Amino acid sequence: MNILVIRANDRPDGVSTRMTDVFLEEMEQQPNINVTVFDAFAENLPYFGQSVFSIYEKVMREIDLSEEEEAIIGIQEKIAEMTSAADILVFAFPLWNLTVPASMHSFIDFFIQPNVTFKYAEDGTKMLLFKEKKAILLNARGGYFNTPEMERKEMAIRFIEENLAEYAGVQIVGTVIIEGHKQRPDQAEMIVKEGLKRVRKVAQNVSAL
Repeated sequence: MNILVIRANDRPDGVSTRMTDVFLEEMEQQPNINVTVFDAFAENLPYFGQSVFSIYEKVMREIDLSEEEEAIIGIQEKIAEMTSAADILVFAFPLWNLTVPASMHSFIDFFIQPNVTFKYAEDGTKMLLFKEKKAILLNARGGYFNTPEMERKEMAIRFIEENLAEYAGVQIVGTVIIEGHKQRPDQAEMIVKEGLKRVRKVAQNVSAL
């Protein structure tokens, strides 16, 4: 089994960082599992925009690319190869300003691509190409978003869920959310401790997924 962990938090003491580390620790104890880590911050992913679209156009027209442009295409190819090779994708990220960190957004932008994660048939039907793959989400958020009035404001988990479902067909088989540790500092240690236990449990059951 091949697992790709996409981590998007460069804070050494961040809760989602600790969740990622615990997951990876447990993976070291699992036989016959190959784990690859993609650090979205360390990769310094460029923002998705016209500069990237211009590169795609040059590739289609078979125009020579600069070294910088070649590097961006290399990032795209690396992400496509890593995600295609994985049986399980693990997304580990915090909620910042109601959504995912910019580095995770950039990863999704480069990951979700026509003819990689989806394509259109001649009749316009969308075909999802990652239906055989599964995903686990590890998320930390300092406040509480589990009430109806707050749930609608949460755009991190939903951002990942909707992209995986709509443009890849990936099945989410596990979600661990640690929340409230900033809103309730008096209970923060207990909240995080209990959350990390849930991360360990999910990790220990990976081989059965």
